[in-house]
Amino acid sequence: MIRLALLLVVALLLAGCPRPTRKGTERLSSPADGSVRVLAVRVKETPETLHYQWSLLGERNWTTPSVSGGQAGLEGVYKLNDPKKSGGCHTWLCDVIFTKKGSGTDWQWELRLRGSNGKTASETGTGSGTPEVLVKDDQDAKLAAEIPLAKLGEKVLSLAVPK
Repeated sequence: MIRLALLLVVALLLAGCPRPTRKGTERLSSPADGSVRVLAVRVKETPETLHYQWSLLGERNWTTPSVSGGQAGLEGVYKLNDPKKSGGCHTWLCDVIFTKKGSGTDWQWELRLRGSNGKTASETGTGSGTPEVLVKDDQDAKLAAEIPLAKLGEKVLSLAVPK
C-alpha cells in the first residue's frame, strides 16, 4: 500500500501541474472586467448555406435578447453572482444563417440570439449579393461593443453588447 502511494506521488511530480494563467486568457474563461469574449465557429459552409455561430462569454449577466433591423442586442445587465437579481446569464449564442434562394444571387438570412437562460430573439430577411462573415476568429471586445458579424450586399448583421 505504501509503495502504491509513493508511486502515485512520484507520478504526479513527474506529470507536473498546469501553470496558472492571468484572468481572462484561457479561451473558455471569463473575460477581463469590462469585456466580452466572442468565440467564432463555422457550423456549415456549402454553396447553398453559410452558417456561423458566435459564443459570447461575459463577465456580467444579461437578461433579455432582442433582434431588430439586422442588429442583435442584449439588455438587462447585472453583475455575476448578484444575490438580489436572477433570470440572466453570461453565456449567449448568436447565429447568422444564409440560405440561397434559387439560382441567382438572392439569399435569405436569419439572425438569432439565445441565452443559457432559455430566452431567444430572431429575425429573418432577404437580400442579394455574396454573404460574407466578418468575424471568423475569437476575440475580446471592450464594453459597450457593437460587433459587425456578417454582411449580405450592403446589409450588415451585427451584435450590440451594452456595458
